[in-house]
Amino acid sequence: MDGYAVRLADVTNAGARLKVIGTAPAGKPFEDSVGTGQAIRIFTGAEIPDGCDHVVIQEDTVREEEIVYCKDGYSASQFVRLAGRDFSIGDTLLAAGIRLGAAALAIAAAENSFGSACSQMVTN
Repeated sequence: MDGYAVRLADVTNAGARLKVIGTAPAGKPFEDSVGTGQAIRIFTGAEIPDGCDHVVIQEDTVREEEIVYCKDGYSASQFVRLAGRDFSIGDTLLAAGIRLGAAALAIAAAENSFGSACSQMVTN
């Protein structure tokens, strides 16, 4: 989600005021840790920076220069997907012998073994 990566402990009350210390676009992680009272501008698909466990979506904030205000308070982490959540070890993603179309190729690419799958297709 587009918004601000924060520490949940910093946004339990509506009106929390945080200093924006950087940006995390998709594909280019924020390299430092985020501390108390700090936030990172984050975009959909970006890695959650160290120290953050919650994203406040941009529609729920007001930003004035380098300060972001949270309109609401939060009691549980939201809008954070853990790495590896899409698949588990041992999941069957594609059955042997299926005809590969766009959807099957997308699954193979998401699973990140597309190269080995292609080499098996050629040799089998």
